[in-house]
Amino acid sequence: MTKNKLKLNDGKTQVMLIVPPAYKNKVHIEGVKVGDATVSPTDSAKNIGVVFDSTMALDKEISQRCRVCLMHLGNIRSIRSFISQSSCEKLVLALISSRLDYANSVVNGLPTYRLNQLQRVQNIAARIVAGKRKFDRIHPILKSLHWLPVQYRIQFKILQLTFKAIHHIGPDYICELITLYQTTRSLRSSDKMLLDIPKCRTKTYGGRAFSYEAPRLWNALPTHIRREPSYTRFKRQLKTFFI
Repeated sequence: MTKNKLKLNDGKTQVMLIVPPAYKNKVHIEGVKVGDATVSPTDSAKNIGVVFDSTMALDKEISQRCRVCLMHLGNIRSIRSFISQSSCEKLVLALISSRLDYANSVVNGLPTYRLNQLQRVQNIAARIVAGKRKFDRIHPILKSLHWLPVQYRIQFKILQLTFKAIHHIGPDYICELITLYQTTRSLRSSDKMLLDIPKCRTKTYGGRAFSYEAPRLWNALPTHIRREPSYTRFKRQLKTFFI
């Protein structure tokens, strides 16, 4: 901070210790001195619109997203009979899908029951747009709307970033996390655009890291999608593959 001639704002500074739940009661921080103030640790903090917590479970973030989305869905449901399906879909995309997609790679790797909370919100939105009943099967509805389920939307976002990193059209700090798989001798896999998957010691934290998850998802794609040089065609083929 001193080197770049910056100064922290005492009143806006928060300190959070991120530690696995098993060690939460074993590690303590009394506080951090910032200017004339001592900042005590907090259990959660908002950063670029996402509420992070000390165990990275993201309970508060998911609960907050679902609460806001359900509020908007209640308003949209009340006027659904007065608007067309296309207008309703535009409302849902603007008020619901944008919230489900924002920084969704952060929730990648969370337990299924947590992601199901976001999926239930999308299911409600899809049924409202399509004018279907509560217990109608959701998969045909999502397919008719060309909507990817929440889990695949997360993977779609990660793979887009991976494509940009491989072709050096993304931020440098993302490109540095990706390494093409190289062999010591000529093999049939040499030209398949595979990525090197780093070793992961912890599933809860390391397995959710972009440096690990991106190569794993990328290598699972069909070869013709991995070798696609055009970003526009890559996105189109990727969405078709997920659908």
